[in-house]
Amino acid sequence: GTIHVRDSKTLEGPRLALAPGAWTHFVAFASGS
Repeated sequence: GTIHVRDSKTLEGPRLALAPGAWTHFVAFASGS
């Protein structure tokens, strides 16, 4: 599986695709954990 991230205001805009492990690290970093 891949996690796709996009700007919800720009539906046809670019998307960022992340592997589940990268997403987990990103969320931990962004939340300060």
